[in-house]
Amino acid sequence: MHPGHIPTRYAAVFAFYREGFEQAAGRLARYAGRVGGDVMDEPATAKALSGYLLRGLDCGALDIAEVARLTGLTRADLEGYATPRRGDLTVSTK
Repeated sequence: MHPGHIPTRYAAVFAFYREGFEQAAGRLARYAGRVGGDVMDEPATAKALSGYLLRGLDCGALDIAEVARLTGLTRADLEGYATPRRGDLTVSTK
């Protein structure tokens, strides 16, 4: 990538997260609060939505205060939805 492309790439990524923020936050808030909406969401959707919000936070397009205001969730909550839940993976040595 040419160094001259970096500002426009950054702007495009920033805009991507800003434009979808309110819709993603609203859907995740409804899912977390177990409130119905226009769409019936499932755990995989919550994982995708929380991942989207986390990436927006990590690139600086979103602020944790505004995410918390619209979703009612902390960063730890978002990470919990984004991380797959796995059972105990310990292996018996017997």
